[in-house]
Amino acid sequence: MDEKQFWNWFIANKDSYSGLDNLIEERREELLEDLLVALHRYNDHLYFQIGSGEDMFGNELGITAEGEASQFENVARLVSAAPKIEDLRVVAFKQPMGLDFQTDVEGLSLQPAKFWFLPPENAGHPNVLGLRNNNCARNGKVIFSVFSSQPPIYPILPTGSVALSSGIA
Repeated sequence: MDEKQFWNWFIANKDSYSGLDNLIEERREELLEDLLVALHRYNDHLYFQIGSGEDMFGNELGITAEGEASQFENVARLVSAAPKIEDLRVVAFKQPMGLDFQTDVEGLSLQPAKFWFLPPENAGHPNVLGLRNNNCARNGKVIFSVFSSQPPIYPILPTGSVALSSGIA
């Protein structure tokens, strides 16, 4: 499937995707799976985010490579080929969310507004950035997370995803 075929499929099915939040979960999951299958017919390394929730900017379809830099060009190509679709904004990559949100990852509550950064002091790993979240603990011990500076920290910054490796500080 090429870009034009994907967008033709999407336009033919777009009415099904308006009001996703109001559908019963089973129907919503079915529609989301259909969209993923269609997107993967174009490129099986791409993913999407669709909706109008708090973390979205109105009715929005975001196409992402989930941090896989080798696929960024394919994301840009597909989004640039998107036709104008009434009441829907099509964007490339996950859009920045700012700092005022909370997310749970593997049982840990992460609140970016409470993060602070630690400059790297390891000459063997000059591209590593330390990030501490004082509000994030497991078994009463603060978790220290190490993020690679490539790709950008997600979801604070656009594009990419986090490579998170945790250890006890």
